[in-house]
Amino acid sequence: NAWNGATIKVPADKVYTYYAYYPYAESATSTAVATEVNADQETGGYLANDYLMANLTAEAGQANVNLQFTHALSLVEVTLSGSNAAEDAGVTLSNMTTDATMNLEASTGEKKANVTMDKLATSMKYRAIVPEQTVAQGTALMTIVSKGRTYKVSYKASDVKFERGKYISLNVELGSSSSA
Repeated sequence: NAWNGATIKVPADKVYTYYAYYPYAESATSTAVATEVNADQETGGYLANDYLMANLTAEAGQANVNLQFTHALSLVEVTLSGSNAAEDAGVTLSNMTTDATMNLEASTGEKKANVTMDKLATSMKYRAIVPEQTVAQGTALMTIVSKGRTYKVSYKASDVKFERGKYISLNVELGSSSSA
């Protein structure tokens, strides 16, 4: 809610851009933060992977600047239903990009891992936070283990886009066959 550092003094004839991010990272530059989300988000909880960023252009001499923070990564939620959905099911996003160098323009990363989603207290809901990325149409999207069966899930209608600062909700119905 307030600046706790030294007073920022700037010449009166300039325009300035302020950048802010949370949580603090020593390796960050003024416009970029390197991060990596946990592949096991069930153990530490998905919220431990949330990053916030803000920027604001302000005139010199402006007494206050109000930074509006936005989420820098994508939140994905999976809801299971159907006769083979179980309360103790496990949901893992397949081959997701887990690292990112986030700046105010875009996020990029190269490391891939399967991301175990955090099971919520709400019945058969799972969440994870991942960097911005697109999973190609028909590519493996997730693996679900429920009632002793393993389901490999892909989306054949179009690409699945995990967008910066956006929430994506996926509903998966597990029927009696061995495929989802």
